[in-house]
Amino acid sequence: MEYERRLLLFLMIVFLLWFYLGTGAQLIEPEGESSLTSVVFYNLDANLFRMEKENNAMKALVEEIIRRESGGDTNICNLQYGCSAGAGLTGIIPSTLKSCEIGLGRNLDVFNPEDNKACAYWLLETRGIWPWQPYSGDYSTILIKLGLYEEMW
Repeated sequence: MEYERRLLLFLMIVFLLWFYLGTGAQLIEPEGESSLTSVVFYNLDANLFRMEKENNAMKALVEEIIRRESGGDTNICNLQYGCSAGAGLTGIIPSTLKSCEIGLGRNLDVFNPEDNKACAYWLLETRGIWPWQPYSGDYSTILIKLGLYEEMW
């Protein structure tokens, strides 16, 4: 039992050090506090805030893509060229859907809103705005507004 407690304590220390060093944080002491634990939690709060802000920005970007590509119609196909030129909420083409399936490690239904959005998020993370930029207009203004311009280009 003592071995397990020591191992757990060791792993917790390694995790805290990994997290602290991985955030690029400097050893600063928040006012009124002076422990490494308080610094780690201070940095954790800052990182969670940044991640929540980025997550909200990505959601807003996906909503803009949906507005431009389908107007919210989950069963739509490209009006000019058919489903092979874009289908579902975010206008995914078949070859791109296959890339998403490989990247996400599962089968996707382009007309299922959750699958379509999962593909869109994966594409934004791996390819940026380029799957949509040349086809549904310039996204630079919305990217700047959301603070995602550098990340998506």
